Amino acid sequence: MSTRTEALSPDLLERVLSRLGLSAAPAPDLNGLKTVYAAWCRGVPFDNIRKLIHVQTQTQGVLPGDSAQEFFEAWLKYKTGGTCWAGNGALHSLLVTLGFAAQRGVATMLVAPSVPPNHGTVSVGLDGVRYLVDASILHSEPLPLEEGKAITIAHPAWGVRCVQQHHRWHITFRPMHVPTGLECRIEQLATTREDFHERHEQTRAWSPLQLRTPCPPHSR
Repeated sequence: MSTRTEALSPDLLERVLSRLGLSAAPAPDLNGLKTVYAAWCRGVPFDNIRKLIHVQTQTQGVLPGDSAQEFFEAWLKYKTGGTCWAGNGALHSLLVTLGFAAQRGVATMLVAPSVPPNHGTVSVGLDGVRYLVDASILHSEPLPLEEGKAITIAHPAWGVRCVQQHHRWHITFRPMHVPTGLECRIEQLATTREDFHERHEQTRAWSPLQLRTPCPPHSR
């Protein structure tokens, strides 16, 4: 498996941390991860604004945010975010640049019983525990994935709960468009940047945030 990572330049890292409200790079430990992820959840949106513009104007080239550098330059200029493959790819690059043992992962937002994997995510290994830090669910604090434990985060809006079923992690939360709850199933905790790119490209024909377009069983 390729481990190629798009590390941020020192100048870009400094500007990103400043916009996140961080005066210095946090240490690559649990407290540092909590600090970075909380700042991300407050400051980086999950949206498809630039993707819609790109697709509807039939712009050629890779989708917006596919590169972490391009994602952050746009965020710094326009305060836009991205959908899951772009946002989680950028968060992964930020965390790796800061020295965290971060990995890209693949999950499924279970919008239908037989939907294929359709969601990119990120996790970080610390002291023998893997923590989910998802740039789309935005659950405010790292979610520990611990064997035999059900974990909840008392988020006032999302109400996140994580349990292990049949050797896979299932995260339930309440997104705005599904107030009764939506389940995200983690399929694999490690994949490549190339896989993220390919799955991102597969979403070119649609986007789940188009309010008048039904959500098909493809990538988020």
